[in-house]
Amino acid sequence: MKSKFLILLISLLVSVSCLDYLEQPADVAGLSEDIVFSTIEDAEKILAAAYSCMPYGFVAMQANAPWSYGILNYTAPVSALGDESDVATQAENFLHTRYHLGQLTANEIYPFQEMKWDMDWQVIRSGWLFYDNVDRVSDGTSSDYINIRKGEALGIIAIKYYEMFIRLGGLPWVNRYLKIGEEADRSRLSVTATCDSISNLIDRAAEYLPLRNAPGDFGRINKVSMLMLKAKLLLFSASPLFNPSDNTSYYPSFAKQDLLKHDSYDKERWKKAADAAKIAIDAAHSAGYALYNKPDKTAAENYKLAFTSFPETKNQGGNIVADNNKEIILPTRIFDNYEAGEGGYRHRIYSKSNFVSGMAYQIPLQNFVDMYELKDGSVQPADFYSQANPYSKLDERFHTTMFYHSKKVGSFTLDMSPGGDNNPVSHGVAQGFTSYYLAKFFDEKWVVGESGAPKSYWPYMRLAELYLIYAEALLEYNYNGNKSEIFNYLNQIRNRAGQPNIQDCPDFADKETYVRNKIRNERAIELAYENQRYFDLKRWKMGHTNIGGPLTKMVITGTSDNPIFSKQVYEERIFTDKWYLYPLKEADVLKSFGILLQNPGW
Repeated sequence: MKSKFLILLISLLVSVSCLDYLEQPADVAGLSEDIVFSTIEDAEKILAAAYSCMPYGFVAMQANAPWSYGILNYTAPVSALGDESDVATQAENFLHTRYHLGQLTANEIYPFQEMKWDMDWQVIRSGWLFYDNVDRVSDGTSSDYINIRKGEALGIIAIKYYEMFIRLGGLPWVNRYLKIGEEADRSRLSVTATCDSISNLIDRAAEYLPLRNAPGDFGRINKVSMLMLKAKLLLFSASPLFNPSDNTSYYPSFAKQDLLKHDSYDKERWKKAADAAKIAIDAAHSAGYALYNKPDKTAAENYKLAFTSFPETKNQGGNIVADNNKEIILPTRIFDNYEAGEGGYRHRIYSKSNFVSGMAYQIPLQNFVDMYELKDGSVQPADFYSQANPYSKLDERFHTTMFYHSKKVGSFTLDMSPGGDNNPVSHGVAQGFTSYYLAKFFDEKWVVGESGAPKSYWPYMRLAELYLIYAEALLEYNYNGNKSEIFNYLNQIRNRAGQPNIQDCPDFADKETYVRNKIRNERAIELAYENQRYFDLKRWKMGHTNIGGPLTKMVITGTSDNPIFSKQVYEERIFTDKWYLYPLKEADVLKSFGILLQNPGW
């Protein structure tokens, strides 16, 4: 996509409310629709503007950047809302009060709302504008080309609806481009109707799309990504939040229960999710997707490259060459091309002291570190940190996900002991500290004084997650009848990371509860810091135990060479029932005069 496409963000994605969106469509850079849709070049500006607002997980550090970066909390990542991490930036104060202490209100203005209500509706509007009008293009562009782009537009709309669904439950539904003066039904569909509507939209998009992108189109929506989105949607729909086995919602006193859950529990929803995942897996395999697992790489390298390397790039002559990452199904980005990098300062290391600044802005919590298995598949014993070199015994994914005491980075070794180079106290930095920093998205080759910056994208969909969706849905539907299939897909991910088969773990028990916990733990570790776990904890209704409650840190005393490790409470966080779904924007609820209902508790 050309960089000039992104200029449309200012004119197309203006900051207006949902009701304004329904009533006052913006034009495109002052041009009439007849002019915009006379050529595909101009028409695609609308599509490109919507693409630039796809869900995106890296923090936007620029103070005045447009808030089109997907699903972010100002300068705080989603993972800092749950038990994965906290932040080491200026965002900590608002994040702590509004989210960790539960003081967020429905009338908070962005950028403090993780839910980007206005932006999501504007992107949906842009998608319908493109879809409903692009057939008017009269410059000789082939119908096949136009149809693929129509599928992409429907796919973007479906993704935005999905992202709102997992945050809000039942949604208002707009299924076309609304012209000036047209009225729309602002009432919310039920959870069931919303899920069905998104599912149907995904099916429509998939009909237009190729299985996999053509060379040079990395980052565009394809059929496999839509099939995976359907599996993600149906998994969430089948989970306890929307499909509670006791048929009781998280807020039973609320009058409109169908906005919070399905009318009744149905175990078959798990089968629908499993079937959708298997269809997506088969399509992915037929299109050449595969776990990144090269024999000449270590387990840690294969894991890191699965979400940082590219399937293709350009050499110095501008020609596309293969990098052969077959795992990424749908990446997202905010820049017009990957060669320009993405705020590369966030993905490289400048110096030893750089770890205590915003350049390594996420500080993982000990709660999450405790979830990593030992290399033999056993859980961490109670006396684990009294042993010599405890970190060396952990799952290889720990070593590529975390910066920790004694980890070698380039030519230096991290020292988080008192007075150490990487301890914030040594530098007079007044910010939270847990003895960890996030390493997952950093290219550790870019250390101290190197020029340039590594390219990057956000791994919004990758094949490993699809395998985990399939395993979870099969277990919840019928564990005993699906054991071999569950173990097959779960073990492929574990083995890529160097972990033993689940059946070979020292504490293995052939029980549904045990395997469920293993799958959930595997999702946490494999998809760490990819904006998955916070919403997993909500769909599993585990907010009170894992989002709220005491969260811990590691305190290191002793000396650099002979550290003494001790776990301590880092902070107490609050989670109440209302937090299972976010509030809708209060101003739009009030302006609807009772038609657009607010979620309970807000």
